[in-house]
Amino acid sequence: MGLNTPLDTNIYDPINWLRPDFAPGSFIGNDLKNPSLTNRTRLTSFTLGDTLSFLDDRVELTVGLRHQQMRHVSYEYFTGEAAGENSQKRTSPVAGVVFKVRDDISLYANYIESLAQGDTAPATQGGNPVLNGGQRLSPYVSKQKEIGIKYDGGRLGAGLALFTTSKPRAFVNDELVYEAAGKDRHSGAELTVYGEISEGLRLLGGLTYLEAKQRSTGDAASDGKRVIGVPRLQANLGLDWDVPAIEGLSLSTRVIATGSRYANAQNTLRAPGWVRVDLGANYLTDVGGTPVTFRLQVENVANRDYWSSVGGYPNNGYLVLGNPRTLMLNASMEF
Repeated sequence: MGLNTPLDTNIYDPINWLRPDFAPGSFIGNDLKNPSLTNRTRLTSFTLGDTLSFLDDRVELTVGLRHQQMRHVSYEYFTGEAAGENSQKRTSPVAGVVFKVRDDISLYANYIESLAQGDTAPATQGGNPVLNGGQRLSPYVSKQKEIGIKYDGGRLGAGLALFTTSKPRAFVNDELVYEAAGKDRHSGAELTVYGEISEGLRLLGGLTYLEAKQRSTGDAASDGKRVIGVPRLQANLGLDWDVPAIEGLSLSTRVIATGSRYANAQNTLRAPGWVRVDLGANYLTDVGGTPVTFRLQVENVANRDYWSSVGGYPNNGYLVLGNPRTLMLNASMEF
């Protein structure tokens, strides 16, 4: 089945079809033993900055400038000839400030911009070839602002951050041309905790709330809707325990939770959230005078079915099925 020979089916109630004939517009390769070059990107960057301290080092101010230059060249897949080129340069500000309320509590804020590669146009849209399919859009500027508070009590620590990022978005228009239009805005909060609860028992966890919206898309069906593949809530919690009775042995557990995500720009296709539990064990010993660490890891202990990733271009999304219960065993040696 080629990209231009789609057949109606359903992942939950599959429909069997006979193998279709080859379509001239289907995706095929050239020389798989020596694939052709399709893209080349050259990145150049340098940063100049300084940190100033005030009020007996209770206030630290960091300021700087970052210059980035990006040049991208696309090549025809079959002929290798240059198909298009875009480049951009930008000098962006970098700023951050930290205020130590107490020795164990700090407030901070920062702002940064970065130049990033543009998205690559999909090959098809709704079964029709995209006119600039495979070409990369011009680089864009991503902007991030963040404020937060951190606590470091020595054995235990925590942090709370509020942040917002914005970047241009792209879609296939009515003329079947992939172009930049509108922007995606991500705003959220992140809570992290870490440290040693008691002797030999360590904790690492976090909770993230993310509000990711499509803005100024020019399409009433998608404007204001959530960004494809971005959950509203994500959480993880990990515990590591050094077994007192067996020197060198530590046990671990991880709980990973991800909320539901949408698989299309109109938010009519939703992949449910999931929770996964992993277990592990590490054993450090000495073999012939050489330190050796044995690691045993069991992912997805409950063998849950879930969609681990959701993404793709609007109306050309993808779903990635999470791995079933997986056992991994490895060893490493220090020389």
